[in-house]
Amino acid sequence: MAFCFAACGARAPMARPYSEGRESPPEIEKACDLTAHRCSKCHPLERLKLSQVDSPAHWQSYVERMRLQPESGIAETECPTIVSCLVFQRFGQAGLESLRKRGVSRPGTRPRPAEAGDGVP
Repeated sequence: MAFCFAACGARAPMARPYSEGRESPPEIEKACDLTAHRCSKCHPLERLKLSQVDSPAHWQSYVERMRLQPESGIAETECPTIVSCLVFQRFGQAGLESLRKRGVSRPGTRPRPAEAGDGVP
């Protein structure tokens, strides 16, 4: 499922996840530092930009699936932080608002089911 650079012995330089030309607030910068650290353990960060994610809720399920991979090192409490970075990078502030409406902005919270209009194209 994921390419793992660590298995090859190659380590890419630490970089932030992609940006769509958005200026990131300080809390998103910190979230993206964690995201870069965790996600680059198993695959290049460019994969985040190329992923076929179509809504903020999709990012949450994607990160949860990655968390369940033993090599990821992603703690359950880190998922909302990582999701915040990825959602902001892809969908901007409107995406973060969508997450907050679903109750996923706080560590350890479970989202309510997605409803029509939750996605941000």
